[in-house]
Amino acid sequence: MNLSATGAELIWRVKNGQKSVPARILLVLADGSCLVRLRESNAMLYARRKALGDPTAARLQDITARMVEFMVTVTDQSGRSTRSRFRLMTTLLDPLA
Repeated sequence: MNLSATGAELIWRVKNGQKSVPARILLVLADGSCLVRLRESNAMLYARRKALGDPTAARLQDITARMVEFMVTVTDQSGRSTRSRFRLMTTLLDPLA
């Protein structure tokens, strides 16, 4: 089921690094976020075909999403800080929305 087809706007956290969602940057926006193209990788297509039991299932259509990246610093009670990078994808393409 394509949830964005219902009219709902979506946001989800994605992994960083090698196992992240395959996204190609299309445009960097004024607020620092990016419009990206999401494409089903060959590995994802293979896994979906296997799960469906349909070796001929068509590749999913590419979609455009907005990627927002930011750093979060957490400092514990002893004063030790840890920084983590977060990546969010959203169907809200307009940064002002």
